[in-house]
Amino acid sequence: MNVLEATPANPSSEASLSDRDWRKILRDIHDGKVIPVIGPELVTVLDPDSGTVIPLLHYLAPRLAAALGLPDAQRFTTVNAVACQHLLTGGSRADIYDELREILDHLDNPPSAALLDLARITDFHLIISSVFDHQLSHALKAVRPDFDPRKNVLAYHPSEAIDVPESIGNTLLYHILGDYHTSQDFAVWEEDYMEFICKLIEHQDTLERLFRLLKNRQLLLLGSPATDWIVRFFLRVTRQVRLSDRGATAPGEYLADRGANLEAPLVFFFDKLIQATRVIDGDPATFVHELHRRWSEQYGHAASDDDFLSRLPAEMPKDSVFISYASDNRAAALALGRALHSAGIPIWLDKGRLQAGENYATTLEAAVRVHSSFFISLISAETEADMERSRYVHKERDWAAGRHVDGFIYYIPVAIFPEAPSGWKPAAEPECFSKIHYHKLPNGEATPDFIRHIRQLIETYRISGRPRG
Repeated sequence: MNVLEATPANPSSEASLSDRDWRKILRDIHDGKVIPVIGPELVTVLDPDSGTVIPLLHYLAPRLAAALGLPDAQRFTTVNAVACQHLLTGGSRADIYDELREILDHLDNPPSAALLDLARITDFHLIISSVFDHQLSHALKAVRPDFDPRKNVLAYHPSEAIDVPESIGNTLLYHILGDYHTSQDFAVWEEDYMEFICKLIEHQDTLERLFRLLKNRQLLLLGSPATDWIVRFFLRVTRQVRLSDRGATAPGEYLADRGANLEAPLVFFFDKLIQATRVIDGDPATFVHELHRRWSEQYGHAASDDDFLSRLPAEMPKDSVFISYASDNRAAALALGRALHSAGIPIWLDKGRLQAGENYATTLEAAVRVHSSFFISLISAETEADMERSRYVHKERDWAAGRHVDGFIYYIPVAIFPEAPSGWKPAAEPECFSKIHYHKLPNGEATPDFIRHIRQLIETYRISGRPRG
């Protein structure tokens, strides 16, 4: 597949973030705390007239004007201006959407390099698009083998408010301002934007899961979704609180776009008044390329088990899934850890099991008792045969027992026997876990159902706390 490469107009977006800033945003993305919102500046096409790469909406404007019979079509640079002029001359609204569909259906344009790089960041599971075309869907299909546009794409419309599913899965693309194929109309000009956003407010209860995610996650706006007032209004609607009233710990936003595309009042409003929003001045495509490069170095697929382990932090990040294993079961622990990690689930394995000393033991105990979201216990012939409670593998499980509360899920037992004996029950695990159902994953090979189960537990934990069992 051919790829469009845009020449960066302004590389300052890389320089506007310090290394510490980059580490934070990468860590938050890896932990599932960031939702990207794709704006029209990131969706580009090759203009056959000029031979340059331009934003899709700039490409559409003169062609839509010509299709609608407006004089001097080349003077139009925005679809909004075309729509306004068409309506002023007595044209119908329906013609705008019909002609845009016709143009887009005949547009043979591969996904841009920026959209492909964004799709390669597999820690992004829910992606919001404010653009009505299908380039991002094509990019996801090109680089994510399990992505199916028929199943993994949803679109909002004021007449049909479709919520996100309880379990997002590996990838879900949500067109929040409409999709040109599935809706009778979609957000093209300012009145459309106003209508869609006002209806989103009315549908907050129907879209309960979507709004819950948008409220509780950091948002990464890549190319502003539209004009100044729409950006502010969109954020106010999704955050469900006066923006300047948010506390220091509330989820914030990153807005990556060229300064020329951002109106001065918007930059002042966010940079000076709303400290939770960070404006990153520069070409959004350049920012995405750098984001992907750094993410790949930090969290991309590891070539070996040692490489995978080396990329895990020395100390467990808060709310990760702790995988407890005996040293004899290292291969099974790594197989399970890599599968969960590839699915975007934050995991941690003890890399320093052979270390000794009070500080190490204290750090490990804190990881279990304080920082972990869930505790996966790998149960094997080795853990069952050795009942010595002084071994770290059993100490970890005793610490986990201290967090057990009947009726809530924290401890997740996994039998990794190649073939568990008939009627077998764990004998060496703490007594308080004896009635908990255990999963069977021979040699630590995770099934799709198990991965979906853990992802749903994590999602529930992030939104409303410990899930009930």
